[in-house]
Amino acid sequence: MTVDGDREIFQVRMTGSLTDVQERDLFLTLWLKSIGFVRDSSIIITPDLSDPTRVTISATWLKQQ
Repeated sequence: MTVDGDREIFQVRMTGSLTDVQERDLFLTLWLKSIGFVRDSSIIITPDLSDPTRVTISATWLKQQ
């Protein structure tokens, strides 16, 4: 987590199988929303070129004011 001025920013990056990262993202989404964060951007899903069964997802969250 970083602070930009008076805004708290939480950047997430997870790697694993698509199902695993989707489950972790769901849990993280529920937790971050419960403590006042909103997603700043859509989720970016990037395939792992060396292993087609793995992906990386990333997203940015901002603390609501």
